[in-house]
Amino acid sequence: MPGKHDLATLENGQLRACVQPGLGAGLTRLDCWHRDAWEPLLRPLSGPASDPEQLACCLLMPWSNRLYGGRFKWRGRVFDVRPSRVRDRLPLHGDAWVSAWSVISQGSNEIVLELDARQHQPFAYTGRVHYRLETSRLRVSLCIEHCGDEPMPYGIGLHPWFVREADTQIQFSSKSRWEPQAEQPPSFLTTLHSGSPNHFGEPKRLPSGLIDHAYAGWDGRAEIRWPRRGLALEMRANTSSTHLSVYSPPQQAAKDFVCLEPVTHRNGAHLAVDPLAQGLVELRLGQHLKLEVSLAVTYDPH
Repeated sequence: MPGKHDLATLENGQLRACVQPGLGAGLTRLDCWHRDAWEPLLRPLSGPASDPEQLACCLLMPWSNRLYGGRFKWRGRVFDVRPSRVRDRLPLHGDAWVSAWSVISQGSNEIVLELDARQHQPFAYTGRVHYRLETSRLRVSLCIEHCGDEPMPYGIGLHPWFVREADTQIQFSSKSRWEPQAEQPPSFLTTLHSGSPNHFGEPKRLPSGLIDHAYAGWDGRAEIRWPRRGLALEMRANTSSTHLSVYSPPQQAAKDFVCLEPVTHRNGAHLAVDPLAQGLVELRLGQHLKLEVSLAVTYDPH
């Protein structure tokens, strides 16, 4: 198994990706060759990360976002879940993003990694990720398999930290969004209309205020543009992902990233009246949940 700080580099002449198997199998950078230089698409690191929130992209399983209250009820049983990091007040993003993964196979433009979490509780599972560079596209294939005797609710997702600049624009279509409630699960759904400041059906610069919301009814496509650099990126997810979690820090925070996270369930789904209606998927022994995401770069020749 690679050490925590070892990196695996993939490159095909148009894209370059660095994977850190020992820390969640996340990416430390994703760059494209543009105007005779490597340009970062995700918030880059010059070396390995020491914490998953330093990564350029994280893998989320067996759930995404916060598990409010640190417990949930399933099939009449109450399960307590501890945070995977000491500093977190609530369990966050599952445990795959802080775990060491094993490299199963690697080539110049692709790598397959696995996580053996069969002894983890209350979610006993195995995870697999396949990163592949295809000309100007990165394809990410995620799969989780339940290994426990009792059925459990699962969710997975991808957490990319895109480069944020003064002229960065985002675009995606969504029918509504869940409004956050501090350390309580969101319970209020706002319908979105064209022209609303929270609607991103057309390319729009990031607002000065905070966005920390789960967008529901997402059609699986999002775009981020960097006009000054003549770059854009289209993200597509398969039908497993109907929610897009968006985190855009307030302007005064002077952060260099914006997160557009394709996920299979909305924030706080475990505590919803009907968790399966909010995107969680119950898996029995040997059953799988998969998510396919592609990040494709386009160029402005001018």
